[in-house]
Amino acid sequence: MNDILTQEGSPPPSALTLDHIMPDDLEVGDFVFFDGEPYSFLHKEEGASPMFFKPEARGLTMLRLMPTEYIRKIAKGEARRPGRKGVDVTGLGEDTTLLDIAYQALPVPVRDRSDVKGLYVDEFWRRIDQATEEGGTFARNELNARVVLAAIDVVLPAMGLVPPQRRSGRSLLRWLEKSERLKRSPVANVHGNALRDYERQVPRRVLDIIAMTIRETTHEFPHLGPSKIRILVNEKIRDTNRVEDISLPEACPTLVNDEFNRFDAWIRKARVDGNHEADLEFGAVGKLTRPSRI
Repeated sequence: MNDILTQEGSPPPSALTLDHIMPDDLEVGDFVFFDGEPYSFLHKEEGASPMFFKPEARGLTMLRLMPTEYIRKIAKGEARRPGRKGVDVTGLGEDTTLLDIAYQALPVPVRDRSDVKGLYVDEFWRRIDQATEEGGTFARNELNARVVLAAIDVVLPAMGLVPPQRRSGRSLLRWLEKSERLKRSPVANVHGNALRDYERQVPRRVLDIIAMTIRETTHEFPHLGPSKIRILVNEKIRDTNRVEDISLPEACPTLVNDEFNRFDAWIRKARVDGNHEADLEFGAVGKLTRPSRI
């Protein structure tokens, strides 16, 4: 097998930095927005050289950035590449557009950890693509994976980033395989726990009290909003805790507001035609038993 490494197992040169690589898989003509202004990627010379971006609007000048500067701008949100970087990804198949939309829906800390893993994966892909263009092969083996790990580990501290705690050549090969399966989407680098569905942690008794309070106040106090309903709900929760010697948590504003919005259609129907008609129309929404479907 023709490997582009001149010395197998040799550590990367000490002068290697992220300025040597092409970040974010940029290709000529790709659009990037810097502070809301459109630019298109023009070119980057070999080695530790700057990247050049051509303005796509009048009044702007050519933009010159080192790869490390580009990565910092992406991390701070000062630069944005539409459809590339930012939840449920099951069923999305190989549609990279849907995958990138799902990636944007993930929490920022999850995406930050994913982006760090993406630096390793992107560097491996860059070496594979470069070897292919030169007519050679950069093998997907554990030896080359360790070389890529060492190359990125050297530059992460200077960027203020912390490497993943558990990483090895074999783990990088797994990341690469998943990235290929999802067409190099950033979702491939997300930890599985961030994509798993979790049951709500709010006790069912609290949800029942909220539903009961909404039902009781629909006709007697039709103008009560989520804030006033929350006051009544928490009074009932405190009374229940005192009488039954239990410790139900009080309802937070977000919880009551979400439940109130979920019951909104039932409330409007009940005010006009009564609770019974609203129950028939909306599948028992508003009853003490929390419905499984709205």
